[in-house]
Amino acid sequence: MWLLGGEPDSVAVVAGGETVTYGELGRLVDEFARRYLGREGTLVAIVAERNLRTVVAYLAAYATPSTVVLVDPTTGPDGVRQTIEAYEPQLVVGARSLDDDLYREAEPGHWVRRGDGVSGTTSTKLIMLTSGSVGVPKGVALGEAGVRANALATVDRLGLHPGDRGITSLPLHYAYGLSVLHSLLAAGGSLLVTEHRPTSRRLWTAVATGGVTHLAGVSLMYELLRDLFARSWPESLRQLTHSGGRLAPELQRHYLDLAVRHDARFFLMYGQTELMTRISAFDLTRRPDKLGSVGVPLDGIEVTADDGELVVRSPSVMQGYVDSASAIKDLERAQRPRGFHRTGDLGTVDDDGFVWITGRVSRTVKQYGRRVSLDEIEAFLQDAGTMAVIGSDTEIVLCVAEYEGDPHELVTRTARAVRLPPAALSVVPVPEIPRTSRGKVDYPALTSLVASLRERPARPSPDTRKEPV
Repeated sequence: MWLLGGEPDSVAVVAGGETVTYGELGRLVDEFARRYLGREGTLVAIVAERNLRTVVAYLAAYATPSTVVLVDPTTGPDGVRQTIEAYEPQLVVGARSLDDDLYREAEPGHWVRRGDGVSGTTSTKLIMLTSGSVGVPKGVALGEAGVRANALATVDRLGLHPGDRGITSLPLHYAYGLSVLHSLLAAGGSLLVTEHRPTSRRLWTAVATGGVTHLAGVSLMYELLRDLFARSWPESLRQLTHSGGRLAPELQRHYLDLAVRHDARFFLMYGQTELMTRISAFDLTRRPDKLGSVGVPLDGIEVTADDGELVVRSPSVMQGYVDSASAIKDLERAQRPRGFHRTGDLGTVDDDGFVWITGRVSRTVKQYGRRVSLDEIEAFLQDAGTMAVIGSDTEIVLCVAEYEGDPHELVTRTARAVRLPPAALSVVPVPEIPRTSRGKVDYPALTSLVASLRERPARPSPDTRKEPV
């Protein structure tokens, strides 16, 4: 199997103080497949905590004709249950509890459906659930050949080899985090599996003492770790990668200088879950003149701009979106995709082939590495009052014309629904919601209105005014 690319005696995974070689990992995968998956296709849902159990169950799905759905463990029991009810998997791994009438617990954390569940499909290997959605998350269906092609192209672009070691600084249910596992194991390297938060001192200690050479992160991580990187660069660290949203140019320059000083490489990357996941990448230390770009497309991938929107042709283009068990079956019967994907990103491709992102076509933004639909937030708030939502990759603004509640409570409740920190959202009172002649919200006008309100100096209250001396 291509995901077990190392020699039998080489270290593949370090998890919970346990070191597992490729030979041992292969035996664990075979045993899991024999016990739970068999030779016929199975739909497996994995609550993707960062531990050895998740890694083994995931790799076993690749060793058999199974389809795997990765579930975000931070959604809690209700979120996990909601996803299980929608997708009806035959096997669930990592859930703490499920409906006893539908599932029996074969061993701790391993649940087998009592009746018929949905089987895997011959074409779909992986379903990545999009994050930040309200309700049942929409899934991106991906084929095995496309996943493999993207992983191997990433290995080639990053120059990964058996001596490299990564760490789970990103969640495994997140496409970028999963691509780290794919690329390191395909290259014959190793992965240090830890549940520590990416900005915690424990993870930093694990990087410094665990021989980690490759560290992947999103913008927030690099912002919060800026001073720590400058004070104590881990001796083993030789490669940083960034993706998942815009990184400020000033921070790009900061990490470029650090990487050069420590003889390391700093890759800026661009990807989407719909393409599993890498589209382009480049080492900024070798092309500092391209600071601000997201790099050159990986081998086998073509990026063009069609009326300003970036269009990607790639063997890893998704098969389609699904949100339920029936949608998986419908997708299996549907016509195969055309091999290209309209990204929804505005951008250009320069004469050297470097891709530059300039904005978004649709009302979808990325916050903390998560894709969030502004329209879904509006739908969630439709009964709360008269309001509309605007936003960017740096802020989501709830524009309130009529609302009688507590703005702080509104932010907290909305942030919980879309699974973002409250700091990602703000409330701005507006006199009215501007609309077009057809009655639709005029978002450009609303954006201008909010900008003008924020620029207007605050008027002092009567109690604080002073008479001139």
